[in-house]
Amino acid sequence: MSYNLHGFNQGCPGIRDLIDLLSPDIIMVQEHCLYPSNLSKLNDIDKNYVSFGSSAMSDKLGSGPFYGRPYVGTAIIIKRKLVPFALLLVSDDRFTVIKLSN
Repeated sequence: MSYNLHGFNQGCPGIRDLIDLLSPDIIMVQEHCLYPSNLSKLNDIDKNYVSFGSSAMSDKLGSGPFYGRPYVGTAIIIKRKLVPFALLLVSDDRFTVIKLSN
């Protein structure tokens, strides 16, 4: 499943509803707009899910003030039972790639 959060605070209730209704194995999210220090919030959505992702704001934080929400980010949220089979291959500003099993 893919879901555009349009910002973490705005999209989080929608992700929780999807988990309650459909219990998907994998949710790919974009536009979470979280700082690198806040990426752990993706793991707090549901205790049965774990996230892999990155913030597009990493490079911008050290370059001075910025305004609005021009830098987003991507993540993949998977069921905790799949974590032993998951390997993070790439986590970049614009995409996140994991490998499940083989």
